[in-house]
Amino acid sequence: MATSASLILCSGARTAAAHPRQPGNAALSWQTTDLGFSPTYTQKQVIYIFVKCSFCGKLDHPAFGASIMDLSLKGRVAVITGASKGVGKGVARAMAAEGVDIALIARGREALAEAADEIANTFGVKVLPVEADVTDTASMRKAAEAVRGHFGKAHILVNNAGAAIRRQDREIMWDDSDWLNQVQIKSVGALRMIREFLPLVPRDGSGRIINIAGASGTMAWMPALTYGLNNAALIHVTGYLAADLANDKITVNAIVPGLVGTEWREDWAAAAAEQAGKAKAEWLSDFCRSKGILSGRWGNVEEIGDLAAFIASDKARYINGAKLAIDGGLTVNAR
Repeated sequence: MATSASLILCSGARTAAAHPRQPGNAALSWQTTDLGFSPTYTQKQVIYIFVKCSFCGKLDHPAFGASIMDLSLKGRVAVITGASKGVGKGVARAMAAEGVDIALIARGREALAEAADEIANTFGVKVLPVEADVTDTASMRKAAEAVRGHFGKAHILVNNAGAAIRRQDREIMWDDSDWLNQVQIKSVGALRMIREFLPLVPRDGSGRIINIAGASGTMAWMPALTYGLNNAALIHVTGYLAADLANDKITVNAIVPGLVGTEWREDWAAAAAEQAGKAKAEWLSDFCRSKGILSGRWGNVEEIGDLAAFIASDKARYINGAKLAIDGGLTVNAR
């Protein structure tokens, strides 16, 4: 006889707990479904309980005190560059959801303050907004001192700062200053950030450096010459520093996203769809498939953030020097 297990899923709007972003509003309800196992399944019945927030969609939410995977990150500190929006903010939110205290580094004061307030109010962690420029040594040194004074240490360093693709002209014809400006932000900026914050990283096995690179560093993505150059450099830096810092028990890994729907890309897609006379969703699906993205869509910042949170955890302690593609199958290069 087949045995079954009860799978408790969240699907509606009745709860005893309020979502922190909407105090007083219902966020959970329950639906029970029986799963059948094959006749060869002879172990005793197992009950699987999943808690899912219907407001933000996370399966593990600090407001509900339940978890399907405890990453044991609560109380650690992460420093994230380019953190006021886009992938950087997505990484910050994912780590804050696991109880990590956050230092957000970015140049734009207003967006930085808004991101810090949002994350602190949503997840109840300590958030330090630091207005700093990764292209400026004195600025990054001051940022490191601010983090030292506020948190004392930094377990996780996330290099995410970079410049968006704003121009469509041939980059091989750019002036030297334009090339160097791009390299200063992503490549040298990452080295500068690591150098200034490395003294704050513990040598007890909890130290993590996570570099947000990109698929353009492994392929020719037109017209992203310097964009790809920076991502390729960051991928190389990841392997080099994994070896260099191994004796300090600090792991260094790269996340290599494909096309991700950040704020500026959302605007770009909307403009391109309008020009093509298509709905945005239709244009985006066609575009992604034309680029060989097997999933037929671009990624979202939450997906990048979730991977970063896992890499930061002790469950990923044996992952070192890895370049982890998260690109919907883009780099499979299917033909």
